[in-house]
Amino acid sequence: MQHVYYISGPMTGIAYWNAPAFVKAAETLKAEGHQVISPVDLDEEVYGVGCHYREIPNFNRADALKRDLCAILDRATAIALLPGWECSSGAIAELAAAKAKYITEIRYL
Repeated sequence: MQHVYYISGPMTGIAYWNAPAFVKAAETLKAEGHQVISPVDLDEEVYGVGCHYREIPNFNRADALKRDLCAILDRATAIALLPGWECSSGAIAELAAAKAKYITEIRYL
């Protein structure tokens, strides 16, 4: 079954906001025929392509989390969790939103 996966994982405090891990996960899921929602892509829509490889001026974590939670609630049918997700307050909130929506397809990458 094809899903719309939201990719969740740690970003804060990791080099390049962990963007390489998100990109790799997106490539894997897309190769399997799934659609993907990635916070890296959502950030690039706001701050420009490659924003994770430089300092993001005026970054607002609360706005980003609100946007990400809305993406989960509005469009996701599955969630993929990157290593270290359990130490990320944002990823924990994203998983909680997915579970509140009764998403049962939870994948650990």
